[in-house]
Amino acid sequence: RFLSKFVKKVVCCYPEVMKDFNKDKTVLLGNPRASIAKRVTYNRDILKEFGLQPKRKTVFIVMGSLGSSSVNEKMIEALYKMDGRDYQVIYVTGKNGYDSFRKQFADTANVKIVPYVNQVEIVANVDLVISRGGATSASEITALQKPSIIVFCMK
Repeated sequence: RFLSKFVKKVVCCYPEVMKDFNKDKTVLLGNPRASIAKRVTYNRDILKEFGLQPKRKTVFIVMGSLGSSSVNEKMIEALYKMDGRDYQVIYVTGKNGYDSFRKQFADTANVKIVPYVNQVEIVANVDLVISRGGATSASEITALQKPSIIVFCMK
């Protein structure tokens, strides 16, 4: 707000924020990730890239591009329990936790472990998303109207 006095344009993502700025130099852009998400094509064949079956129910679990070490610790046991179920799972460990996670869990027929993915493309083609409560992820999930479980805080 302080800097808005010195700039030519203020760009907002949400209409309710616009009231806080000079209306003559404020522009509503919207959320760019939500706009991108709406343009993503539905193509379940993308699941084949992970060795998964396109017609099977799929759960996507991600805690951001860097991941979460506390979630990774809990997920090892959880993924073993998901193995052999009638649904399949893509679990994103995050770039930082991938190597150590791989030492403790190997892919199975229905559980695939990856360090990172093009998230919006995967979200468009799964049945349930379990994700950290970041603004970008939340906007993508909302734009794609996917059932989700959002994790806001884990201790």
